[in-house]
Amino acid sequence: MRIAAPVAVNRPHTLNWLYPLGFLGIGFVDTLFTQWIVYLHAPPGTAHGAGAIGTVLLLSFLLQGLLNPVLGQLSDQLRHRRGRRLPLILFGSLPMALLFYAIWQVKSFGASLLLICLYGVLFVTVVQPYLALLPTIAPDPAQRVRYTLIGGIFSLSAAGAALIAGPWLLEFGSFGIFGLLGALALVMTVFVPALLMHEGPLPDPHPRSGNLFQPMLLAFKHRPLACFLLGNAGVILSIVSLTILAPFLCETLLRQPRAYTSVMNLYAFGGVLAAVAYVGLRGKRLVFLRLLRNLACCVGLLLLGLAIGSFWLEWPLLLWQGGFVAIGALVLVGMMAPNLILAEFAQPEANSAGHSREGVIFGLNGMAISLANALASKTTSGLLGLGKSMTQPLGVQFGLLFAASTALLAVWALSMAGKQKQD
Repeated sequence: MRIAAPVAVNRPHTLNWLYPLGFLGIGFVDTLFTQWIVYLHAPPGTAHGAGAIGTVLLLSFLLQGLLNPVLGQLSDQLRHRRGRRLPLILFGSLPMALLFYAIWQVKSFGASLLLICLYGVLFVTVVQPYLALLPTIAPDPAQRVRYTLIGGIFSLSAAGAALIAGPWLLEFGSFGIFGLLGALALVMTVFVPALLMHEGPLPDPHPRSGNLFQPMLLAFKHRPLACFLLGNAGVILSIVSLTILAPFLCETLLRQPRAYTSVMNLYAFGGVLAAVAYVGLRGKRLVFLRLLRNLACCVGLLLLGLAIGSFWLEWPLLLWQGGFVAIGALVLVGMMAPNLILAEFAQPEANSAGHSREGVIFGLNGMAISLANALASKTTSGLLGLGKSMTQPLGVQFGLLFAASTALLAVWALSMAGKQKQD
């Protein structure tokens, strides 16, 4: 996948400040997909349960996991006049928008399997290079933090809009409106900005190895990176499981209508805003790895208490609302911190190969996230099948226990990453 080397062009006035806009569309479609795709195919009371759509999601995320590091390695080697990442983003964003629209129009197992798997391939083709683009267009660490913070705010704003408006859109419309709004968001915030951005002069290509997987294996041997990837996957596992559980939680344990999901999501968004204010005030003094670990610990312990207690008690609504505030804070930091931490790992002086490895590093993280999504989707949808009635919501309770345990696993892995990074 080698094209003629580009001619370096100096553009003192570029539109790279558009980079954070992409997180609006990505955050919007990813949130709608994560929270409602299981509900679309298996709402509460469905006779066959959520096992079928869980299998489809498992296959899709496993495919994404396999593609992520390979695509990252290939994009590191790509030489094109538009750069290494932008050609892939431009190639995949329009078909991704079309497939997102189509996913919500069909309910048959065969069609859903095909569409969701194809969408997963294009999601990797667009999102993985988009994340790996950050060190290239923002070489200055301060600028990188600024872009990441703005992108995190945009992403969480879009996610908040999807979480809050989604239930109400369903009350007055159908799932088809999800597809239409998501497709428009991808075109306007990902494809159009990518047309206007510029990667700048590319680094010299690092030597090709005979084995495509050798750079990935070298990166995995970096123990702090491996521990961080495991910890970040644990955080994603917990967040995705909770996102899937939210509509079922409202209708079973909280005994509220489906539309009340938007209210609980609003509390989570309040946690996002609180985290934004905290990060903005602390700025460069923050150690993002430690902050991510501490928030994961807080959420894990809180969920563990709520899950265990729900077998015998009917917790006050205020406690659940407080829990969602803490989850919202974890979501923001969980979106910001990995990009900043991985950008440090990707620098030439930070890896044993001595070359810039943004594609490989971000690809490995994408693989870990995809596998976490696969496990979360399949496990959570399987656990939801345990809840046979509104009076015995065992699936939701065990789903909460699963989310709590994965958050606490993340705490251990992130602690190990911090210790080994210091050593």
